[in-house]
Amino acid sequence: MGQLVYGVGDSRQTFVMDNETLLHIQAAMQLRFRKDGKGFSVGIAHEEAGPTAWTFVWLHPSIPVVFKYDNTEPLELDFEKAKEFAEQAAQPFGLAFPAENRPRLVKWEE
Repeated sequence: MGQLVYGVGDSRQTFVMDNETLLHIQAAMQLRFRKDGKGFSVGIAHEEAGPTAWTFVWLHPSIPVVFKYDNTEPLELDFEKAKEFAEQAAQPFGLAFPAENRPRLVKWEE
């Protein structure tokens, strides 16, 4: 499983998701930020609060984000899927995932 580490200091959070989803979120961010430099939100489910609890994080070029992959094998980027993620990110509620594919908030970093 991969990790998206968001923010710094007291507000840093770690989200765990499969490597493929992480790769496509990373590509969607790069597409969105390169296109217009605007931020967008990503909906992430709370593991400890059950399947209906969500956190939406605001992704923006000025906010530090680290992508950690748990394998050394190259991942295959589906450019169409990355474009779909980027297009969804441009919608009013941003990028959110169906219940079965949601990234999970598993740890608040202290």
